[in-house]
This record gives sequence, C-alpha cells and structure tokens, in this order.
Amino acid sequence: MTTKKLYKPIKRNPSAERVYELQRDISRKLGNGELDWSDGFRLADGTPKPLDPETAHEIIMSRKMPEKIFSWSDFEEAGAKSLIGSSASNTVQGPDPIAELVRALKNDAQLMFEFVANNIDFVPIYGVQKGGWGALMDGQGTSFDISMLLVEMLRTAGITANFLVGQIQLNAAQATNFLGVPVSPHDAAAGVCWSGQIPYSWTVNGQNELDTLTMSHCWVKWRNPADNQWYVFDPSFKQYTYKTGIDLATATGFNQTSFINNALSGATYDLTPNQFNYIQNLNRTNLRNDLTTYSNNLIQWIRTNDPDACVDDIIGGRSIVPVTIPALLTDLPYHKPGDVPVEYTDIPLQYKITCQIQLTSTDFENPIWANLTFTSEQLHGKALTLWITQGGMAPTAGSRQSTASLSLTTQTAA
Repeated sequence: MTTKKLYKPIKRNPSAERVYELQRDISRKLGNGELDWSDGFRLADGTPKPLDPETAHEIIMSRKMPEKIFSWSDFEEAGAKSLIGSSASNTVQGPDPIAELVRALKNDAQLMFEFVANNIDFVPIYGVQKGGWGALMDGQGTSFDISMLLVEMLRTAGITANFLVGQIQLNAAQATNFLGVPVSPHDAAAGVCWSGQIPYSWTVNGQNELDTLTMSHCWVKWRNPADNQWYVFDPSFKQYTYKTGIDLATATGFNQTSFINNALSGATYDLTPNQFNYIQNLNRTNLRNDLTTYSNNLIQWIRTNDPDACVDDIIGGRSIVPVTIPALLTDLPYHKPGDVPVEYTDIPLQYKITCQIQLTSTDFENPIWANLTFTSEQLHGKALTLWITQGGMAPTAGSRQSTASLSLTTQTAA
C-alpha cells in the first residue's frame, strides 16, 4: 500500500512538538488504513481525512499567533474614537445598535436568547469569522460568532456570561435536520463539517446510515440574576422546518433539449468531450424568448395554484423552529457524555482569523510604513481606507522617491 502524503503539512514550530507527534501518528495511520475520516486534513489526492475534536483542540491551541494584534484600547487611551474621524469637531457618533437592541428586549436574558436563537442562522464553519456584531448585521454566523453576540448582549445588560467550547453529540435526526443533509450516505453530515473545517467524528448503524455525529461547538454559560445560579444557552443549534418547493420544470414548461438547441441555433461551437470546448454567437433572441416564456408560465402557475406563495414555497427552503422560553438548562441535552468543555471569558485568538496589513515601499531606509494585524471580526463590515499625509507614513517633499505597496495576509484558525 502506498503511503499518502498530507496535502497541508503543519510547519515546524519548536514550541509545538506535540503537533508534530500527532502529525506523524496521523500520517502513519492514514498510510496503513488504521484511520479513515476522523478529522481535519486533506490528502494529496483530494480525499478529506478528518481529526477528532480532542486532537484538533490540541493543534489549534498550539497555533503560533502574531506578536501584536490591533486593539482599540491603544487608540482610546490616546483619546481617539475611531481610526478615521470626522473632519468636523461638532459631530457625534450614533447609538450602539447592540445596546439599543438589549434595551428593546428589556435587558431580559430569556428574551435576548430567544431573539438570537430565532433570528441569527447558523453557518457550519469553525471558529470566529465575523464576531457578534457581524452575526447581527448579516443575520448569520458560526457558533462562535453567534455566542459572541449573545454574550455581548448579556454583558451589556449587566449579566455575567462566558463562553464554553466543547463537543456536542447529535443523533441522526438532529444532525441531518441541523445541517440540512440526508441520513444516507452516512458521510453527508461529515462532509458539511469537513467543508467548514469543524472537527468531528461519527458512528453508523447496521444499515450503514448515520447514527451519531460528534462535532466541536461553542455555546454560552450565564449566571441568572434571579437565583444566582449558572445555566447554559446554545443560540447556534437549530432545528428547521423544510419546504421542498414545486416542480419548476413542470411549472415553467422547461425542456433542456429544446432550450439548448434553441440557444445553439446559428452558433459556432465545439462541445466534444475531453476537448477545449467553446461557444460563440449564442442565439440571443431565442434565449430571451425562451426565458420570457418560462417566466410567464411560472407566473401563471402561481396565480392559478398558489397565489399566496412565498419564495420558499416555490423553490424550497427552511425556517428556524422557534425556541421555547424560559430556558433554564444546567447542561445541553445533546452535550457529548464525558466531555468537559473549556470555559473562556473571551474567545482565544487561536480560534480567530488574523489579517496582517503591511504597507511597504522601495525606500530601503524606511521599507515598512505600516504593519497592523487585525482579527477578522474587527474588520468585518468595515471599509479599509488608507490615508497618506506629509509627515505621516508617506515620504515628505525632498525625500528620495519611493513606491508604496499594500499586502494583505490572512491566517485561519483551522
């Protein structure tokens, strides 16, 4: 049997010898067939091979971080409110949207949980992508992003809240509904986790169908002011109601063969298999006429059969099943037995995407004008603007001529 090489070997780091021990062990097990779909690596032939959540946690926490991460406190201490301020001195910033949302929800922990769980959809990607504000702005986020939003809301209301990072274990019905995949093939749910670099493992039943799915997850621990007891919220885990939609081919009258033939009428093309194919001069008139006919047919079908239909009724979709409050859980019902989650006051940098922005020039005496490292949630939804002024980063009059270039480097958590 030929031993397969890892597609992305972990770079050597003297402070993370455990990582390389794990890598060598994984390579050996993949080569002799001991390991198959257990979590986190891609082989040279493109076959995904995962890493179980425990091993993934060790690797993630061994990740070497940049020495300096941008912090707003550095500017706040200097009296600045933003990197780019208004040119007028008598302007004021708008209200904090999260604080206003918390006020509208009466500073009530249950109402805040209900709002986030019912309105912010889950995205199956591991680690922090956009943060709490980004999740609120986009209406979706990872389990880390969504938990960050709820923790920020709870803390704004004066309620103590922390993060828990651990493992959840879902049965087949929960996992397939949560991730929107079928029970068979059994690796469909695993494929979703792998695509989002979520550490996972699974078991199958006697029919080779998915039985359980274990995946790394982030949720919230909070102290209830009413009884001073600790409870948990999981605003990310959802169950959905699915709609299949209608048969669009029947409703529109679409026929693939006639549509393609009409489009190619009068065109020049070569569609020979395994060749460099090309198409020139598609029949625009036929295309437009066919698309207009399909649209009119669909409109007429909706008017006749389902005039009150929404988009999900036509093309299919899903809606979040509302949570029930009050929710006073001391542990998640789907928490993996025996797992001890790690509690954090703040999400460690190892779980975040870092983005280094460096402005360099051809001036050998001053090659780097600016070098800042941000996390992704610091930049999400914001415009990057570069101001160059005399006496600042740019060369002043009389200095040697130089050319500036901006480089952007990102590093992910997984």
